[in-house]
Amino acid sequence: MAYMLPIHEIIFRSVPKMLASRNPKLASGAFIAFWGLVLLPSCWNWSFPERLLNEDSGARDPDSADSGGAGGGDQLGGQAGSIVPGNGGTGGLGGGGMAGQSCPAGCSDRLRPACGSDGVCRPCAAHNECPAGLCALDGTCPAESSIAFVNANCASGTVEDGSRTKPFCGLLAAQNDARPFLMLAAGTHRPATITNDHQIYGSPGARVSGSGCEAIAVKDAAEVVMVGLTFQSGVQVDGQGARLTLIGNTVGPSDCVGIEAKGSSQLVAGRNYITSNAKGGIFVDAAGSDIVNNIIAGNGSAETAWGGVWLKPAGGQNFVNNTVVDNRAKASNKEEVGGVYCAGAANLLNTILWANTFGKASPPPGQQWAGACTIRSSLIQVQSGGGVDPGNLSDDPLFVGQPAGTPAAYHLTRSSPAVDKGSPIGAPNVDYDAEARSDGKPDIGADEI
Repeated sequence: MAYMLPIHEIIFRSVPKMLASRNPKLASGAFIAFWGLVLLPSCWNWSFPERLLNEDSGARDPDSADSGGAGGGDQLGGQAGSIVPGNGGTGGLGGGGMAGQSCPAGCSDRLRPACGSDGVCRPCAAHNECPAGLCALDGTCPAESSIAFVNANCASGTVEDGSRTKPFCGLLAAQNDARPFLMLAAGTHRPATITNDHQIYGSPGARVSGSGCEAIAVKDAAEVVMVGLTFQSGVQVDGQGARLTLIGNTVGPSDCVGIEAKGSSQLVAGRNYITSNAKGGIFVDAAGSDIVNNIIAGNGSAETAWGGVWLKPAGGQNFVNNTVVDNRAKASNKEEVGGVYCAGAANLLNTILWANTFGKASPPPGQQWAGACTIRSSLIQVQSGGGVDPGNLSDDPLFVGQPAGTPAAYHLTRSSPAVDKGSPIGAPNVDYDAEARSDGKPDIGADEI
């Protein structure tokens, strides 16, 4: 695997701050102008992905000048298969801590609140490195007064004020709270519609699930970031000005579409494992989307119209270094495709499309993509009745394959033909695991060797 970047090297900062403006005219005008330049054929030299979030937008810690917002922050290494803050010993950058170290002034600089094993203060990398138990995406430790704590279940008559000792009982109770950060305890949380700006973090074992297909619905121009959760019903963002950022989550299994973005909203999805959603993985209809470094696997079925991804973007689109594999649809007809269907013009870069199928035959025929997709520097399995466009590969990606049903199964072996074959122009600096990509020779797909 590649070496791990320091936290401050993987902060999302590259999208201009004007894109996060709550002024609709400024935001929409800036968005169109910026993406118009990005998507010109000669201008694929763009550095999206790992620096999407804006440091000065959305919810903020009132007790701290620069703690990022519901649309801003850093990506962190953490639990295996994600970039979320860890809890020490859970993988990624979760090791180390403040105890037993000797650092200047006890690491009082809020930008470097944790003491490293080398005795040098650094950004936090695990929730247990912060006094309030929450390490934010930008590597800072929010003040406890800016965090609302949320339990999944509460005893009848429990007094709730969102403090650590009297946590809210469920997201519905917490979502109107003025505090910018929500910390969800382990357990199964009930669905909620979010209409206010928040950064929402999950403790290990925190999941959101319900009987319908809206575990989370972001609406009313809310800007919401969700990190380190498992969703077992659909996640939706809908409406002008609404923005949902999903970082390091597991979406699925469910009987729903995993993620939906509609109605001129904005979806940002990075380093998520989107799997086993019976009605499809990601659906984007008339919304902006930035979809990067995700593993989209095992979605759809022989009864669904599409399997992995359905794209009809509006207001800006980016689909880079994703692994779309083992998804299934019922037939190869119009948008009925196992892999990726582009209902409108969409660009796919450095992406693996493999073993996506359609129909009920055994074995089912392959169908990797259809529609108005432009695919560059990618690895695509040869489709039924067709070939692969020049500039793309068609060899077996040689995934690790184990453990089955986990993100690790879709990591690359060292002999994979995808190694060093991606385009550096437009590639992210880090991969699914928040590990550095090769400078100048990135791998194709979500994983970097």
